[in-house]
Amino acid sequence: VAAASAWLGSVAMGTNLGYSSPAIPSLKRNDSNSFTLSAGEETWFGSLLTLGALTGGLVAGFLVESLGRKLAIIFSSLGFVVGWLLIATAGTVLVLCLGRVITGFFTGIISLAVPVYVSEISRPEVRGLLGTGIQLSVTIGILAVFFFGKYLNWSSLAILCMTVPAAMAVLMIFMAESPRWLLQKDKRDEALKALQFLYAGSTDHEAERNAIEANIKMSPKESFQMKELQQPFIYKPILISLFLMFAQQFSGINAVMFYAVAIFQSAGSTIPAEDCMIIIGVVQVLATLVATMIMDKGGRRVLLLVSASMLAVSLAILGGYHYVKETNGEGAVSSMGWLPLVCLSLFIIGFSFGMGPIPWLMMGELMPSRVRGFATSICTCFNWTLAFVVTKTFNDMLNLLSTYGTYWFFCGCMLLSFVVVVLFLPETKGKTLEEIELAFRGTEVPKAAGQDVEAVALIP
Repeated sequence: VAAASAWLGSVAMGTNLGYSSPAIPSLKRNDSNSFTLSAGEETWFGSLLTLGALTGGLVAGFLVESLGRKLAIIFSSLGFVVGWLLIATAGTVLVLCLGRVITGFFTGIISLAVPVYVSEISRPEVRGLLGTGIQLSVTIGILAVFFFGKYLNWSSLAILCMTVPAAMAVLMIFMAESPRWLLQKDKRDEALKALQFLYAGSTDHEAERNAIEANIKMSPKESFQMKELQQPFIYKPILISLFLMFAQQFSGINAVMFYAVAIFQSAGSTIPAEDCMIIIGVVQVLATLVATMIMDKGGRRVLLLVSASMLAVSLAILGGYHYVKETNGEGAVSSMGWLPLVCLSLFIIGFSFGMGPIPWLMMGELMPSRVRGFATSICTCFNWTLAFVVTKTFNDMLNLLSTYGTYWFFCGCMLLSFVVVVLFLPETKGKTLEEIELAFRGTEVPKAAGQDVEAVALIP
């Protein structure tokens, strides 16, 4: 229940990510508003979300460590409401963009707080399921905004989006805080109550509390020092997470989602662009649902390799389609108007299987408890920085590299990601957060009362 309540934050994130695709055509029609978007303002409207999220990512680590995971999520949900209210009532482009920055800012916080919260309250055997549920929730949010965007104008759509974080704020009030965060703050009794709330019916909550405490006590009491980044058990998981964030963004996913309508229109697809968006949204939800069910069975490495392969193939074919179109004219592809939809559906399936959920899931899994807030903040900030760069420069890339060259560039990034995953990525399936951290330390897992836990070999 606690994880499902937090998932609403990811639904809110999804509505924010998908909003610009149906909203921009409505804003450009000038049917009921006193202003319209210019071509330059259109690119900024699409990318301001990521700029705001980048700023939110900078403070997210501090917030989740100082306020706690639960309060950081509640705080973000209220910020979302303010941002959507500004967008819905905007009378000028400036107010519209301000609302976009605010919702982006709290998207940056949510994108860190929810994965950390869910990973810390989840048992190892279901952590992959619950962690992938984060990405599933994002896709549900995107599908919802694509679907309702076909029937609502930009203002009414913003009001609808506002209801999601409002509901999340109410539900999270009744949920438990992360036991790991409570123990880091020496709140032993509250941590025990949180474990009893989260794992009702479990056998020995005190033994679980003791196991978490044993791991926390291995970290020094002094505040974190930057020089500690030189320690392999700290910098290795950070570098791995940073690369996964790079792979996620340089799949081109945000450029595809933000400019979905324009992509279909430029490809000359015979299917109406709005219907294509809804189809893409449905495909994304279904593919992520499948990934959710197999995450703890297939493992992170295998799914990432499958994902990178599917992304590379779909981008290569889509690039080939545009190469033929640009060199031989539209007549050469007139009978293949369905191909962009097929390629983008394959792209979305591949992304949903691995590159979408796993970087966020593994960010919460890999980071040592001592630096989890700081390190996840670095990774979140890095992710949104890349998202801003890719989204803001997408049209420039199309002009510089041509359409087919842009897709082939992203294809090359996925081939590189495949190689890096094969060589360097550890498997975390079925491991507790304490086991994962101690594997990076090269230390045996301490035994809690009544438990018999073996050391784990994660690092290749």
